[in-house]
Amino acid sequence: MRPDQVLRYRIERGLSDKTASSIRSLLRMASKIRISGCVGRWPELAGQVREIKEKSAAGLESLLEQAASRMEKNGFRVFRAATNREALDYISGLVAGGLVIKSKSNAAKEIGLARVLEEKGCRVVESDLGDRICQLGNITPAHPIGPAIHVPVDRVAQIFSNELGGKIPADPSEIVGAARKLFRRNFLQMDVGITGANAIAADTGSVVLTENEGNIRLIAGLAPVHIVVAGIEKIVPTLEDAVKVAHTAAVYGAGQDIGTYITVITGPAEPAEVYVVLLEQGRWEALRENFEETLYCINCGSCLMECPVYLEIGENYGSRYVGGIGVLQSTFRESFQKALESGLDLCLNCKTCINRCPVKIDTPRHILRLRRKAAPGRPPAEKILLGRQKAGPQGEGAAFLIRGAERLLGKRDEALHGWRLRRPLGSVDCRRLMPSATKKTFLAGQRGFTLPGAGTRVAFFTGCLINLFCGEIGDSALSLLRRLGVEAAVPRRQMCCSMPNLAAGDWEGALAMITANIDLFEREGADAVVTACATCGSTLREYPVLLDGDPRWHARAVSFAGRVMDITVFLSGLPGIKNFRGEFPSSVTYHDPCHLARAQGVREEPRALLAGIPGLKLAEMSDPDACCGFGGAFSLKFYQLACGIGSKKAASIAGSGADTVSTGCPGCVVHLRDVLQREGMKLKVMHTVEILEKALTGNRGGVRDGRPAGGKSR
Repeated sequence: MRPDQVLRYRIERGLSDKTASSIRSLLRMASKIRISGCVGRWPELAGQVREIKEKSAAGLESLLEQAASRMEKNGFRVFRAATNREALDYISGLVAGGLVIKSKSNAAKEIGLARVLEEKGCRVVESDLGDRICQLGNITPAHPIGPAIHVPVDRVAQIFSNELGGKIPADPSEIVGAARKLFRRNFLQMDVGITGANAIAADTGSVVLTENEGNIRLIAGLAPVHIVVAGIEKIVPTLEDAVKVAHTAAVYGAGQDIGTYITVITGPAEPAEVYVVLLEQGRWEALRENFEETLYCINCGSCLMECPVYLEIGENYGSRYVGGIGVLQSTFRESFQKALESGLDLCLNCKTCINRCPVKIDTPRHILRLRRKAAPGRPPAEKILLGRQKAGPQGEGAAFLIRGAERLLGKRDEALHGWRLRRPLGSVDCRRLMPSATKKTFLAGQRGFTLPGAGTRVAFFTGCLINLFCGEIGDSALSLLRRLGVEAAVPRRQMCCSMPNLAAGDWEGALAMITANIDLFEREGADAVVTACATCGSTLREYPVLLDGDPRWHARAVSFAGRVMDITVFLSGLPGIKNFRGEFPSSVTYHDPCHLARAQGVREEPRALLAGIPGLKLAEMSDPDACCGFGGAFSLKFYQLACGIGSKKAASIAGSGADTVSTGCPGCVVHLRDVLQREGMKLKVMHTVEILEKALTGNRGGVRDGRPAGGKSR
């Protein structure tokens, strides 16, 4: 099968397991407060471990030689495996057969060790209770920390009844007692024990492991032959560094101040033998290609607890390592095709993983970089749209294609002011409610004029969605600026922010738009570049990162990005914003767009503006910054997955009791309208500036499904 076909199969398989998805969400809620509280008690830990991992990656070659030399002096037998095949051949030569007890180990999973040993005739037993349940029941794990949390008690009882050959009651204490007996028997009969490593200290040659059950310690203490399998990225300079890594894994992975057990192995206990297999495959390539951040991961799983895609489809997102970081690691440690099959296109760029990661790995940015390799294989229709995107201002080059698709292939939904495909087109689902393109683009309607004001002068960055579909948002933004005495220029030739092309891997097209925007807005000489699109604002502010290392453009990008701000931030600094002439008598809940709250740190300004409106009751939803599932083309290509993510947002909105949803991103507006109508919820969805403009001007005009009644057809 082609990579896209494999990926769709994986998505369907993940979405079909509703129980596991629900359990992952419950596990997230249960652990979120605990982990946040624990992280708060160790505020300096993340920065310290980030520094350790940066230093380790920068000096990995010398650290590897130091660690291997010291471990051999300590009595370990060390094997550096250039490839996973070499690692498997070496381990196969050590294990003659018999009973192998294996702890939870991503490195062993990476090389497929359990399967290879079973094919050799070994009996392989997982020592983690959850992993053992999944192993015996042939069950897909729900989460790395709680692999079997989705398995009903009666099913677990049946699994252990079958293993013991007797009836085990469906009672947790009885099951644990039975499992303990089985594990003890296995440990006493063990021929070989296999573990991973949380960290390896180069200065002392120590292997550091952390856990809660104590089974890893039993393997290390009882196995006549103990094999440690670890990637070379686990090596850190000192024993203190290694213990700090293990400490951080407990804080961010389980919300514990310290793991129940920390085991430090600095040499074999006679007559036991300890072999350390160090995996090198893909690690040097990651360093050479400037993906060194992929080596910083400490496998705490914290990023997975918040990733909207992982919460929906679990271990179907990623390969032997899961989630977005797993896709990155698969690229170098398996193949680029494996990355395509396991979800390179699934990252929403919502940035929740960055916030949760203790070492702040920018997984979304690295995934966008990797997608450049996939650009040549994009479908022809996508290439045409991307090509048209850079052919004119903010999607105008593609406008006629969009209007043609609606006219020829679509059917109107007058009640919801949108349209749907008559039949599926490529990956686009015919259930998706899409906004109708305006007859005249927003930029074309500006005619290049400037709205005069006194003092401050801004340039308004429109964005493709406002330009092509949501002109009323742009109208409201300019109306607010005009009434508050701000001179607002709307440059006619402004290009797309470049995110659609970046997301598709079209770096050449993105670069053309980025440099054109910098050049254009420099000539405007405005005090600020204001936008009402969260995604555009986030992308514009990232221009310096995107152009890092380019001597022609980087300094100009820094200057440009420093003037970009969201319109709610700009409005918050204007005293006249509080001079409301009307009311907005509604209960409003606010949805934080990912690219506004996380990427730009804008949370309080829109809430403060809304709360100051007479008659408006601000009702907070639970998880207001949880992703709605839009992600640009993501919600077209992976509609069922986007709906699954969106349904959770809809539940949060319903729980607020509000009758109106406000947000700061046109993409979220478009997607939430579709999500809410699918859920049978008749709420208005409006951009924050639309609500502000109505209250400031005293406009009591009706609002119909988030659009002003009788609104302009541009």
